[in-house]
Amino acid sequence: MTAGDGQTAGAGTPGASTMEQLLRELAPQVLGAVARRHGDFAAAEDAVQEALIAAAEQWPAQGIPTNPRGWLYRVALRRLTDQLRSEAARRRREEAVAGALRPGW
Repeated sequence: MTAGDGQTAGAGTPGASTMEQLLRELAPQVLGAVARRHGDFAAAEDAVQEALIAAAEQWPAQGIPTNPRGWLYRVALRRLTDQLRSEAARRRREEAVAGALRPGW
């Protein structure tokens, strides 16, 4: 996230143990919020895992955001939205192909 998103990097680079502890603390909170919002626990779990990976990749270089829980929640929601859109597009393509094949039977 950028400062324009309301998420600015904290002072300094986080230590690995500090960041790991923070992610372990926040992960269940973010998972619960995302699962409640979308009602699909498995999809929420995948999205939160992807957000945790993104945090582990970005935070060491950019610093921990001022609102790490919000950052994780926002990234998880975006990943889940991307996943749902991708699945919907795949289903539409499959239905279009199946519909094109049926009349010839």
